[in-house]
Amino acid sequence: MNDIAQRAEPAAATPDLWQSIPLECILSAVAVLLAAGLKLAGLLS
Repeated sequence: MNDIAQRAEPAAATPDLWQSIPLECILSAVAVLLAAGLKLAGLLS
């Protein structure tokens, strides 16, 4: 009865969240946050 459970392969390890996000999205988010921070600091008019 346990044949199916014993034959089942272990689940493949899922990649970390940051690895599944494209680099362009990460860089765009960093640029937006940097611009917002500079705007709040008064360095960006």
